[in-house]
Amino acid sequence: MASPRRNGDQAAAGGRRKESRRLGTLLLVLRVAALCFSLAAAVFAATDGAVLRLAPFRFLLAANAILAVYSVFEVAAAAWEVAKGATLLPEALQLWFDFGHDQVTN
Repeated sequence: MASPRRNGDQAAAGGRRKESRRLGTLLLVLRVAALCFSLAAAVFAATDGAVLRLAPFRFLLAANAILAVYSVFEVAAAAWEVAKGATLLPEALQLWFDFGHDQVTN
């Protein structure tokens, strides 16, 4: 029979896992929203053919398209994290990877 202290430790670990899963799900929802917005911006920029003759608008289209592709990969990574309960890379490396890419795309 397990001691009361051990049962309390297990309950605390279960609570942290549940909280972590909630946070992961929230991040997944936010990443899906970012994908929707970036994809909508790219489609909106691509629909006006007359404006695309100007270089700044072509640059805007390219930037939005790159961000949409990046968002697809981030959504996939977030879905993996929610489903498996672990990041694709070791956690410290994953944080630096996300930070670096967020700095480049923002």
